[in-house]
Formats: sequence, C-alpha cells, structure tokens
Amino acid sequence: MPSSIAGKVLVQPIRGLGVATLCRMPRIQSLITLAVLALAGCTSSQTGRLTLVESFPIETSLDHADLPQTLDVWLEMIASAETSIDLASFYASPGPELEPVVEALEDAGRRGVRVRVLVSAVFEDTYPELIDRFAGAEGIAVRVVDLRPVLGGVMHAKYMVVDEEDAFVGSANFDYRSLAHIQELGARVQHEAFAHVVDQAFRHDWKLAGGEIEVTPEAVKERAANYAQLETVPRYSIEVELDPAQCAEGVDPIVSITPALSPPGALPKGSHWDLPVLVDWIDAAESSVCVQVLTYRATNRDRSPFEDLDSALRRAAERGVPVRLIVADWSKRGSVVGGLKELQKVPGIDVSFLVIPQWSGGFVPFARVVHGKYAIVDGERVWLGSSNWEGDYFLKGRNVGMFLEGEAAGSRFQAFFEGNWDGEYAERVDPDVFYEAPRRE
Repeated sequence: MPSSIAGKVLVQPIRGLGVATLCRMPRIQSLITLAVLALAGCTSSQTGRLTLVESFPIETSLDHADLPQTLDVWLEMIASAETSIDLASFYASPGPELEPVVEALEDAGRRGVRVRVLVSAVFEDTYPELIDRFAGAEGIAVRVVDLRPVLGGVMHAKYMVVDEEDAFVGSANFDYRSLAHIQELGARVQHEAFAHVVDQAFRHDWKLAGGEIEVTPEAVKERAANYAQLETVPRYSIEVELDPAQCAEGVDPIVSITPALSPPGALPKGSHWDLPVLVDWIDAAESSVCVQVLTYRATNRDRSPFEDLDSALRRAAERGVPVRLIVADWSKRGSVVGGLKELQKVPGIDVSFLVIPQWSGGFVPFARVVHGKYAIVDGERVWLGSSNWEGDYFLKGRNVGMFLEGEAAGSRFQAFFEGNWDGEYAERVDPDVFYEAPRRE
C-alpha cells in the first residue's frame, strides 16, 4: 500500500454514461466548477484522503474494525479546526452520547473558531434544546431553514465542513441515536476542492435562512428545467487515496470523487444532481446492483409516481443483472411494504429487511434501525448520500452526497453490503407474508 496520498482534479467523461446523461450536465455550471476548483488551489500536487466512517447499534455485531466511529471522527475534525466549522443537519437531538460533540463545538467557539449550525425547521419545535443552547454560546451562530415554501421539500442533508478543506458527508444526523443506536455510513474527505463545493450548499442555505438572499419557487423551477436543457461538457473529478486501513491488499487505493446533491433547482456551483447519474449508472450496470436505504418506494410523498429509480432497477434485472436491495424494517408499514413485495416478485431482484434488536436498556424511540444510504454498481462505482429512495428527496429536498469510482472504494462498500445481506439481522421480503410495522416511537 503506498504511503503517499494522491490528490488531483481531472476533467473526464462520466464512465459508463451515454449522451442522454451527459446532456444533463450543464455547460455553464461546469465551467464555473472548473473556475471554482482553480480558485480553491486544486492542482495535481494537492493531497487528499478518503476515510469511510460508520456508526453501529450497540449490542449488535455490526461493528467493523477498519471503519472509525462517527463520534471519534466528528471530535477529531472539530478539535483540528482553526478558522471555521459549518455543520448542517436535518435536526439536532441531545443525549449523553452526543454531549462530547456539543462541548467540543462550544470549546471551538470559545477559542475563536467561527462555528455555524444549520438545522431544518421541520423539527424545530420537537428538538429545541440544542438550538437554544447554541444560540447562547460564545462564537456559535445557529439558524433554522425552512425550504418548503421555496423547494417544496426539506433540508435533509447531514454534513460538516472544517476550515473549508475537511468535509464529512453521510447519513448520520446530529443526534445521540446516530452515534449509538443506528447503523450509519458516511465519509470524511480531506480535500479542499470537495469541501469547497459542499460548503457552497451550506452558504446558500445559511443565507436563505437568514433572509440574506431571496429565492422564489418560480426561479427554482426554472433552474430545474434548465438543468436538463443546457449543453454539456465533461465533468470534473477529484482524486484521493482511500485510507490504507480500508483498502484491500493489492488494490489501487486511488478513488475518484464527485460531489452529488439535490434538488436540481438549488444546486451550488461545482455540484451535480445525483438522480440522473444514478439512473444511468444502473442502466450501464453489467454485473451487479446493490442498494441500501432506510426506505424505498416508487412514489413521492403526495403518492404521485416516482419511477426513475424503480424502473432502472427493473431494466437492469430484465437484462440479467442481479439486483439486491436492503431496507430498514421500518418499511414494513403498509404504505411502503406493498411496493417492496411487488419488487420482490420481479425475476432477478431480491429484497431484504434488516431488523435490529431492541436495546437491553429499554426502548429507544426512532432508533435501532439501519439508516445508511448507498448504492454499488458493478463493484466499483458507488453513490453515498443522505437521500432515501423516494421522489421528494431527489426532486425537492436538500441532500448532499458523492459519487465514487474505483475498485478500492467499490470493494470496501461491497464488503459492507455483503456483511449486512448475509448477516444475522437480514430477513428476506416474502410477498405472501403479512408484516406488522415495528414500533418507532
């Protein structure tokens, strides 16, 4: 395993994608992206590191020795901060497991680091404690953003950017349960160009929350429409090295990363909308498609059809590509499980619940569940994000993730998936069984 860390920005076509997808990559945005990267100092001499990060429910066998814990990574990133910390989360829920992180942020504010915390308005009344605490802390500013009037969806992303060069992206909310009672999957990317793009999303939503910019629903719809119409150029990619502890022996550790966000009507400079790339990656699959999400259904929240991903999985199966899907047992509820049963009936598609046993210390609300969101195509192309596979997450909500290409990342994600698929908590979906929804609250 090489000890050096490679990091560079390349301009190249998206592997495995046809003209239809490339035509969704806007020329103007891509040119701006290259300018942003140049300003960020991204050259072939810049170093970069990718580290996969997990949380596992205590009292389970889901821990992986080579994957650092979310708590430890968050604390390390915050402790290293010298100038700024930008943190965004769907909500902020206090608890003893999260308290060290809260105290670390407060300490960072006291030592002169500019700390900004952004949360969604959806849970402002449900979880007000940390909002109020941060609002009264030295060096910390907190804002609540309501994207529903503008985008039609919510700020569902979960990420942190430190000193505009060190970013964490994944499924873990700023919640004590995400550290001890939920399986989460994320990634730390130590690369200035990637962090800069993610921070652009934060700055946009931060200003929107503070009334510093005005965005109309009409403007959002126009941007979304133009996304699919503008002329394309090849995209950029950021090359980093996967943490040596997570890279299989003899495998090239270099991984190509591209920031992937939603929705199409509110993308920051330097990012790409994840949905069309996901669909075309699945359409280009030759050997396998593996997906894990909290929930999956071929509809939007208003029950209107959302068939982009569902149809892509069915097309893959029809041409002989095995498709496997893992969902949380929360999907046993009536509004979701019917679609999963129908999907299980499709030849070539196999669906499984993951059922996490309750904690011996008592019932934990909205926990003891698998929450990671990722997809693996042909064992070497990976999407990692914060979107569940329902329409509103991709079309209306703010979500932040990434595309990764390379055997190193693909094989490690594949091993993670296989451990869940073949593990003791897996339960294959049976179309003929009546499922009782598990208690969530």
